[in-house]
Amino acid sequence: MVQSTYSFAVMTFLLSAAFSCGQDVDDARSGALKFLKGLAAIRTVKLSGKIESAPSFESVVAIEIRGDAIWISRKGRFGQSEAEKTARDRTVKEKTEVMGTDGTSVEVYQDGKSYEFLPAMLELRISKSLDIHTNGYIKSIFPANWYGFHQFNHDALRFPSLLANKMTVGEVLDAGKVRFRNAEKTEGFSLREVVVDTTRGYTISRYEMSGGAIGNCIGEYTWEKDEVSGYWFPIHGKQTTEQGPIKLVTAEWTIDKISFDAKDIRSSFAFKESDFPFGTRIRDTSSSEREQHRYIGGEAGKKEFELRRASVKKF
Repeated sequence: MVQSTYSFAVMTFLLSAAFSCGQDVDDARSGALKFLKGLAAIRTVKLSGKIESAPSFESVVAIEIRGDAIWISRKGRFGQSEAEKTARDRTVKEKTEVMGTDGTSVEVYQDGKSYEFLPAMLELRISKSLDIHTNGYIKSIFPANWYGFHQFNHDALRFPSLLANKMTVGEVLDAGKVRFRNAEKTEGFSLREVVVDTTRGYTISRYEMSGGAIGNCIGEYTWEKDEVSGYWFPIHGKQTTEQGPIKLVTAEWTIDKISFDAKDIRSSFAFKESDFPFGTRIRDTSSSEREQHRYIGGEAGKKEFELRRASVKKF
């Protein structure tokens, strides 16, 4: 009788635990999908921070996004070591001063056109485009890339698609973490997984995609909540690509300031010549395959450009 009572108690405990785990998995899945739906709804953001792609590139950036329009101002540093970056900083500073700029690059996208201002060349390039012309590691900090594997745009490689897939299996880890895995071969990858943190707004704290030709794609996020809007955002993120023994940091960022309030964002993303230095050469292929040249300041601006370009040849 005692043995029978003990066995019944054990079975009841195991069934209860299994039911609880199932509930935890279902809760994490639905909570994460709701969280990701909120991220996808973000249409306006203004942020500043630092982004790196180790070991060669780093940028201090200010970004404004309203719908499909994007404005990026940034200063970059380049080099394999801090000593090399410092040496290049001096050269870039001297060169941009000769060109009459402060070394800030500007990249804009609006209405099917991409604008790219190169301060060291005193040049603005305008072209037809479906996207902004900027480095992939800079794009990592865009809200549209907070809910996918690296900067892949395929729907199958976005977190909502993974979590909504019936073949994706959940597993309770610990401390409020639930891992979801899918072993279906998709877009060349054989395994995709995400970890949902149920204690931090059902955010994605880690992801991994492996078995692909480019290697393993791993991401880690530290999320904070913006109390004004209620949105969670990855104040720190790190994306790594591993291929055999080679480990490369694709992008790592820290956000210093952020606002989702449309009133904090520029009202117009339209190109204005007054936004750029006198003498800037404009290379425009937005309306013709043949490149059109003009200068901010007209003929006087052209002379200014030629004088500055002649001076910078000394470097």
